[in-house]
Amino acid sequence: MSSVEEVPGTEETTTEVVNTVVEEGARLGVKRFFTIPGRDPFDEIEWETRDALIPGRDGPAFEQRGVEFPKFWSQTATNIVAQKYFRGRLSSPERESSVKQMIGRVVDTIVGWGKQGGYFADADEAETFEAELKTILVNQYASFNSPVWFNVGFEATPQCSACFILSIEDSMERMKHAEHCGVASKPTLNQTGELNDAYWLTRIARSSASNVSASSVSAK
Repeated sequence: MSSVEEVPGTEETTTEVVNTVVEEGARLGVKRFFTIPGRDPFDEIEWETRDALIPGRDGPAFEQRGVEFPKFWSQTATNIVAQKYFRGRLSSPERESSVKQMIGRVVDTIVGWGKQGGYFADADEAETFEAELKTILVNQYASFNSPVWFNVGFEATPQCSACFILSIEDSMERMKHAEHCGVASKPTLNQTGELNDAYWLTRIARSSASNVSASSVSAK
């Protein structure tokens, strides 16, 4: 757990804020809100197999048949997610064909980073975090920005940012702040084409196989 310690500056400079560690042994303290122990969040919703198709002038601009999606996700979401976020060469055995694979890839990677960095008090807490994040993503309570889906769990050393927009009425000042922090300055749509109800601004940087750095800024 950290606290903020103010370090007074000179009259010519503003006050410097420094983070200090208060409890070396403190961890995230994740608790269940959406999930029940022993139940996979993917089993709590209905799934169906569809075809993803984006038409073009002289035929399909993109096509992937037999993809698995939550039943409540729209066909538009199916087309966009399959085309943009499923990883692997099209028609190859390694190609993702299910939202379970896509979300699982990202969640498993982030949970792995958390375990590696000692962020969880024990295995139960890690399992809780995994289940909660799966539920949030598959039910679209929130959604990562594109670079997370592109890179996390797919590239060995991904560099990515995530930006979540409160509403279409977000101020330009907030957007300028997001741009200053190195993320997209334009509102980002989730998979349903609707703006997310939560605003998160997170930078996830993976500099090596054993080193993860992350910082976050929340809306005021």
